[in-house]
Amino acid sequence: MTSNDSKGCCTPRASKEPVANTPATEFQTHVQNSGTTIPTCDIPNGTALLGTQQSLIPLDEESPCRQKEVSGYKIMQTTVTNAMFREFIEDTNYVTEAEKFGWSFVFHDQLPEDFKATQAVQATQWWRKVEKANWQQICGPDAEYELHPDHPVVHVSWNDANAFAQWAGGRLPTETEWEHAARGGLGDVMFPWGSKEPDDNNFQPCNIWQGQFPSSNSCKDGYTATAPAKSFEPNGYGLYNMAGNVWEWTSGRFKIEGRSKESRQHAKHYKGQQVAQRRFVFVPQKLLLSLPNSSAHRQHTRLHNYPPGIQTGFRLRLTFGGVTLLFLLRVITTCIVITRTILFCRIQFRRSI
Repeated sequence: MTSNDSKGCCTPRASKEPVANTPATEFQTHVQNSGTTIPTCDIPNGTALLGTQQSLIPLDEESPCRQKEVSGYKIMQTTVTNAMFREFIEDTNYVTEAEKFGWSFVFHDQLPEDFKATQAVQATQWWRKVEKANWQQICGPDAEYELHPDHPVVHVSWNDANAFAQWAGGRLPTETEWEHAARGGLGDVMFPWGSKEPDDNNFQPCNIWQGQFPSSNSCKDGYTATAPAKSFEPNGYGLYNMAGNVWEWTSGRFKIEGRSKESRQHAKHYKGQQVAQRRFVFVPQKLLLSLPNSSAHRQHTRLHNYPPGIQTGFRLRLTFGGVTLLFLLRVITTCIVITRTILFCRIQFRRSI
């Protein structure tokens, strides 16, 4: 089958224009006395497209484009913000993995010029290991950087994201759910807004790097680092920043199922890593991937597990008005255990009379 023939398997069932934006609905977290509300958007059921026929990283199995039927669900309109995450921390006293490790990765451009020498990532020298960098001190304690309540929380690991999800009454979306939501009703297109590529001059639909990476960022989009979680134009489903701004965790493992020699070697290299699968949506990794500027923030780009860093965030998938099926099952299981315990105590009491 030719490439052109294959492309047809993905595009006919998806509209070529975004659907009309639907207003977000407020979801109240199930935590007692919590004032946290999470704006969510409804994602319709239908045929979800996973991957693309326009692959730029074949070994990561972006192609071929596959189809999966999905039921309707709710997903957060934005990524989890610093304000939301702070309430979770204050309510639970949770300690993130970056805080436990005592360090995290920070992009070199976010550090002051007189910042002391620190370890860099091999082959990607722009990522610097910074002691005590975490979600509250995103550039470390020695760098002056204001923590914005409405910006995405960063320096969160896959485990941190799942802990927040359990507290809030949601879960991380699957890869299929995330990508179906990101497309906003479009077919096999490159970006959440369509096929037009961002540039450094006149078209900046998302928060990415403009200029010569990694030395000169013109900030044409208006931001030197993260942008507010609710910024730029939403996609067809009303979701913000499904490209650019931060990477986002999804729920599954990074899997390579190809049987070619190259695919097996690629999969073996990442065998045994922490359970993680995320959508890769921030452009500075473009040199690592040897790709053009816009390729790293495509909605179908995949990336294996990566330590928490300044561009790692997440959003939740919610159902039943925000309460996930998993949470409902836990509630039911707890009720069953309590009921059995009460019955057992009654039986023992009667026997003792």
